[in-house]
Amino acid sequence: MLLTNQPLAAVTNETYREKMAEFDPSFVVLGEQKIKTMIVKSCKYNQQNLQNLLTETAENVSLTMDLCLVKPSMDIWELLR
Repeated sequence: MLLTNQPLAAVTNETYREKMAEFDPSFVVLGEQKIKTMIVKSCKYNQQNLQNLLTETAENVSLTMDLCLVKPSMDIWELLR
């Protein structure tokens, strides 16, 4: 999502934040940059764990991907990095 510039929207409406604070005072509405940072960290962590798992246990691996969402102007190999 971050590599392909797909939109990411965070809730910034103050009324929403106030209502959420009423419902659950411990709930924190994260900002867009924090969400992006968390997604990147999660992807890196999971990519490394998957790579370790496959290296240690897999004899063969088959990969498939859905190309219908790829625009003709996009470099498909960029998506796989």
